[in-house]
Amino acid sequence: MKHTINVVADDRYGEISRVLAVFQSQGCRIETLTMAPAAQAGLVEITIVVEGAEPTVAQVVKRLQRQVRVVQAVRLSSQKHLARAVALVRVAAQIEPRLAEALRLVAENRLRLLEVTPEGLSVEATGEWKELGVILEKIGTAAPGRSSRSGLAVLAESAGEPFRENESGS
Repeated sequence: MKHTINVVADDRYGEISRVLAVFQSQGCRIETLTMAPAAQAGLVEITIVVEGAEPTVAQVVKRLQRQVRVVQAVRLSSQKHLARAVALVRVAAQIEPRLAEALRLVAENRLRLLEVTPEGLSVEATGEWKELGVILEKIGTAAPGRSSRSGLAVLAESAGEPFRENESGS
């Protein structure tokens, strides 16, 4: 089963390695990892999506919470949260039917058109992880090109600020 874990730690050299070592020691397979400065200066926020059994992931979170430089470690999969990933795709679409199919996919999947060149076009897709996989598969079949995908950006629900009903996480 997949689990989303959010870790806030000191922004110090080597801290990400210490955090990842906990996952490695428990045999958790990391699917995505996203790291960015936290709202509070001197801290970094790390969002990790892992594949692992419930007891193993619970143990990882407990071990992370005991680390000296970890301010917070929370398993977001157990609470309501919003999760989105971004994919950037360059579509090779010189031939008319390919271009038409690529533009149909852009419109159908609410993608953002970033660039149009004689060689093709570049688009941005934002959504849930599984949703992006389906979109990338469709685009790859219709008009092969290159793509790059981010890890998840996750925001936990605050006590006083519930998410709209159509928003969900992984």
